[in-house]
Amino acid sequence: MRNYIPFLAFVCLLFSVNVSAQQIKTRLIKVDYGESGAITWEEIISAPNENIRRLLMEETRKFLIPESFQAYRSLEDIKKTQGLKINPKVKELLEECPECNSVESVGISPVYDIVSISYTSSEFCCGAHGIYGSVTKNFQISTGKSLALSDVFKPGYEAYFKKMGEEIIRKENQVPQGETLADYGYDGFSDGFVLPENVEFHDQGIFFYYNPYEVGPWAMSPPEFELTYAEVKDFIKPEGPLGTVLKTLEKPQTNISTGVYKGTIRGDLKITMSLSGNNTLSGYYYYESQGPDKKIKLTGQRNGANVTLTESVNDKITGTFDLQFAADGNSASGSWIGSKGQKLAVSLKKQ
Repeated sequence: MRNYIPFLAFVCLLFSVNVSAQQIKTRLIKVDYGESGAITWEEIISAPNENIRRLLMEETRKFLIPESFQAYRSLEDIKKTQGLKINPKVKELLEECPECNSVESVGISPVYDIVSISYTSSEFCCGAHGIYGSVTKNFQISTGKSLALSDVFKPGYEAYFKKMGEEIIRKENQVPQGETLADYGYDGFSDGFVLPENVEFHDQGIFFYYNPYEVGPWAMSPPEFELTYAEVKDFIKPEGPLGTVLKTLEKPQTNISTGVYKGTIRGDLKITMSLSGNNTLSGYYYYESQGPDKKIKLTGQRNGANVTLTESVNDKITGTFDLQFAADGNSASGSWIGSKGQKLAVSLKKQ
């Protein structure tokens, strides 16, 4: 993106988060245009290697074309920005409708060996109503390769996904047997059920969504549905980017649930830890000598009984927990690794 650097002057929020066990790290950047809207995007700062990082960043920047940066800012703001030419079409639009407003974002969602890159926008510019929508592209983290569903699932997946998706949407819209989704206003299904182009991979399953007008009128909410990996496991390619999911589904699941754990670091530093989530975990811990007012934020990922938690203070990573949980989820042991590489033993028991 040629005009990427000049816009760093508008950065009003910038911090790093560890978002995946697959070596994907991002920092969130927000460009605020006041009443005219805002743009938020996640810049990838770490990937399995530099070539993959650049490839994935290039995909995110395709959404952030120069016109997006100036599309709904006031003419005065645009004129004050050095080195930025005013798009004539944008100038004409803003002169006709000063109330134009746009909020745009690009999000990065890595899970297993897949990263979903999603662009979402919401706009209003003097019409009867605004417009919103999203576009998602999926890539393999280890190779940077663009992914289609056929790269992830075995032949026959499409018919099964359609059957499952239609059942979910029919149930949500209370469509009785003998009638079709088209009879209930979804004209996009007049010739049969079709899968949406936009698919996101989450830690528990696959999320399918349609945009406004894609299968129905504005007055009807665009349908969406999710299929869990357990529901589609028979179609997952063992050698594909979701292959590790099959191993997770085949072995007994460690019961790690929302709860409070007490234990020690180094054997003598007493801590209290609170965790919630399933594959993706969040929470906090604190040293009992300092009290609960000194909570340290935790975010992490679970892979079977193994849990990796990243701690951060003021959005700065200060250490990592590498833990192994017992089958009943009532205890865990492992290590705390400091930002300077120091490694201390950890022992926890659920309260």
